[in-house]
Order: sequence, then C-alpha cells, then structure tokens
Amino acid sequence: MYMAIETPPEYGGSGLSFFASILTIEEIARFCPSISVVCDLQNTLLNTLFLKLGTEEQKNKYLPKLASEFTGSFCLSEAEAGSDAFALRTTASQDGNNFIINGTKMWISSAPHSGVFLVMANADPGKGYKGITCFIVDANTPGLTVGKKENKLGLRASATCEVHFDNVVVPRCNVLGEVGQGYKYAIEMLNEGRIGIGAQMVGLAQGCLDATVPYLLNRKQFKQPLYSFQVRTTLPFPSCSTASRSNSRSTASRYELPSPSFPAQPQADQTAALQLPGTNYPPLPFLLNRKLIKQPLYSFQ
Repeated sequence: MYMAIETPPEYGGSGLSFFASILTIEEIARFCPSISVVCDLQNTLLNTLFLKLGTEEQKNKYLPKLASEFTGSFCLSEAEAGSDAFALRTTASQDGNNFIINGTKMWISSAPHSGVFLVMANADPGKGYKGITCFIVDANTPGLTVGKKENKLGLRASATCEVHFDNVVVPRCNVLGEVGQGYKYAIEMLNEGRIGIGAQMVGLAQGCLDATVPYLLNRKQFKQPLYSFQVRTTLPFPSCSTASRSNSRSTASRYELPSPSFPAQPQADQTAALQLPGTNYPPLPFLLNRKLIKQPLYSFQ
C-alpha cells in the first residue's frame, strides 16, 4: 500500500508513520524517481489533508479510493503564482450552498490519472490570501478539463498538466477544512512534501551510486578497472549519500526543519557522476530527474 502508507487500515491503508512514508519514497526513488514523486504527493499532501481536515463522510468517500483506485492532484500553482503561491487568481464565488470555481492551475502532477483534485481557490478575494480555501473537486465534474502533458526534461513517467476550471460547481460540503484557512493548510502540508523531496534526492543519489560503481569495477582502461585509478577512489559518493540520508531521516523523525531537501540536492548533483561512465550510461536519467524533483514545491533560486 505505498500510495496509502499513513492512511489507517479502516480506510484501506497501511496505518504506518510519516517516517515510514519517507523511507518508502527514498527506496522507490532509487529505481524510479518519477514514481517516487507520485508516492510523495499522494502520501504527504493528498492523504494527509484528508486525514487532518476531512469530515468522516469525506474520509470514507475518498481515502479508500486514493488507497486503491486512483491518484489525486494538489492544485495550488498558477502561471503568476509559483513561489508566491498565495497570489493565486483562481476564484470560488459563493452561490447559495455552492461555490463556482473559475481559473487555471499549472504544473499539476498526476492530473490525467487523478480521480479527485484538491483545489486552492480564493472564496473572498477582498481578503487577499485569507480568502484562500481548499475545495474537493471530482475529476468528472462538468467544467473541469485537463490540458496536454508537459514535455518535461525528466520525471517523464509522472504526468504534469494544466487544469482548467470553467464555472465548476462545487457544493459547500466539498470544502476541506474551513473557508479562508487554505493558506494555513498549504503551508503545513508543503513542509511535509519538502521532507519527501529530500528523501527523493537521497534515493536518487543512491540509485546513481548503485549504477555507477559496478561500471567502474568492470570497465577497463589501460588494462585495469577504472575504479583502480586514484581519482576514482577519492570521490565522496558514499559519504555524500550517507550524510544526506542521515539528514533526511533525522528531519523526518523530528519534522522541524523548514527545507530539509537542501542538503540532499547538491549531493544528488555530485553523485550523478556523468564524467565517470560518460553520458550514454545509467547515471544520465538520474541527473535529468534530479533537475525536476526540486521544482514542484518551491524555487531553489
């Protein structure tokens, strides 16, 4: 149940800890960083939001399906609201017992495969970010359309698309949490997601190391393995990986550092090691995926 690690068994999940989620995300990233992104978002954002904020009716309706039937998508970013996410322009105008959502979300992961979207929209633009509210929108709701998949540099197995909302009617019972509190929920959940990004970087670095070392041991130049040359033996791959893993797991257990993925990112860069086997060998996909992993939840520069 890697898509419902922390979800309690009564909702179809494994009932494990946040730390277990981080270990799972790290291990998956060793082999497929794209799937680790999906796993991270599903566990640290989608499921957690439902568990912490959902009514019993909402939990019973969506958590079992998120555990076994479909992915979900978290819709926050927009064309003019990336790092400044709370400058979003998507609105949710109240109409009796309904809200009518209009706007466009950008860079939404898993959108083509999602059965439910958690949409951040402003229910009271006059209050600025304090009007932002989280809405549950089913994928088959009239007016919701998913755009074409972005042609990305890496993480290509994790689809990323625009999502358009054209007079999408959402009943008030589909508000997740409280009206006007969406910005608080987003801040808290994105912090969990960033810890997941750190785990992805560690797993990616380990996967690259796993792919590179056998090549260095078997590839011969001047009648000896590449690994026997002195420069190869002094490169800090194992120590970098170990240090980043220690930091990532420590942060997951304490859940208090604001950006734990930072130390893991340069290590993932160093471990990509394209100069050792060359560009047409296993580490290349790791480098391309690494460049994309850091982007979803914040800007690094």
